[in-house]
Amino acid sequence: MRHRDIDTGKVTNMELFFDLVYVYAISAISETMVDELSWVVILEMLVITLAIWWSWVFTAWLTNWFNPDSYLVRLLLLFLMLASLILSAVIPRTFQDQSLVFGLTYAVLQLARSSTATLVLHGHKLQKVFVRMLTWQTVAAVFWIVGGAIGGTTRNIIWAVAVVIEYSGPMAGFYTPGCGKSLSTDWEIHGGHLAERCSLFIIIALGESIVVTGESFKDVLHEPAGIAMFIVSFLGAAAMWWIYFHSASNEAIEYVESSDDPGAMGRMAYTYIHFVMVLGIIWCAVADRLSIDDPYHLKDMVDVLIIIGGPCLFVLGHALFRRSFAPRFPKAHLTAIVAMLCVTPICVFLPRWATAVCTTGIMMLLALYESYFRCVCIHKSPIF
Repeated sequence: MRHRDIDTGKVTNMELFFDLVYVYAISAISETMVDELSWVVILEMLVITLAIWWSWVFTAWLTNWFNPDSYLVRLLLLFLMLASLILSAVIPRTFQDQSLVFGLTYAVLQLARSSTATLVLHGHKLQKVFVRMLTWQTVAAVFWIVGGAIGGTTRNIIWAVAVVIEYSGPMAGFYTPGCGKSLSTDWEIHGGHLAERCSLFIIIALGESIVVTGESFKDVLHEPAGIAMFIVSFLGAAAMWWIYFHSASNEAIEYVESSDDPGAMGRMAYTYIHFVMVLGIIWCAVADRLSIDDPYHLKDMVDVLIIIGGPCLFVLGHALFRRSFAPRFPKAHLTAIVAMLCVTPICVFLPRWATAVCTTGIMMLLALYESYFRCVCIHKSPIF
């Protein structure tokens, strides 16, 4: 266990090594969407993204409580890393002939983490937390495995139920008959550590956008439109980085570290809300690839959903994140979302490059406003 009185909550090299698998997972998700973009694939990859995020964030909670430098935790992380690598490898064929591999591996990953923690926490007050968690994950595991074995439309419905069970657990305090429910105050976390872990996952997701942009650029070196979209895509990724890291991430860390109930913010702001931002960034990476490869393509509604939906999800997620530690919903974010939604009917009739320029421009304006408003109006400091 981490010693709260002497442990600073620093992210360890083992945790960073573990995260490398999820670079591959996000890349597999975005590539699958680019190769076969359709309404069905978007929904399928949404289920996969929900599962991948859940497996990662629960491991982040685990390493918040347990010292990743201990041999037992290292061995557990390596096992979870191997399972996550298998999950990532089968993502492109999960809804074809690898359903059972994905469902079984995911179930083993979730159960192995919680059961190990339950065993080693014998007599510790956190043991009941993991017992409740393990109960919910066991029920969900049945759905993941059965759905993977059946396949087809039935699998999709069963896996949707599994996702609902998984994501309902923390909100319900993992209520278990005979064992009660966990309160957020029972989750004694190092708020700064969890905040840093989630911010690093944002970096991982943004990294996919950068990789996609670079990979696409080498194929359009002699095409002016492709080069222009390469620059627009980079500016979009930079704007998302600026919006998240300019002030919000540090303000959130200060808030959660001084909070009387860091577990509540850890659950809502970092476990749930961060997923919305991650999903938005992944969709932005897909949109970047589409825009660079064929900027003059006249879009259908699937293209519009990705190119506009990605930035909208990111801005919405960041607005909810800010609201978790601020008294009001940020009006600038709401204005940006409304602006993107207002241009949507027009963008249906425009080529991809025009829509990408619109969404990137709006996000850049939001980033500039954030810088001005936070520096000049709140902190009374110069921008430069």
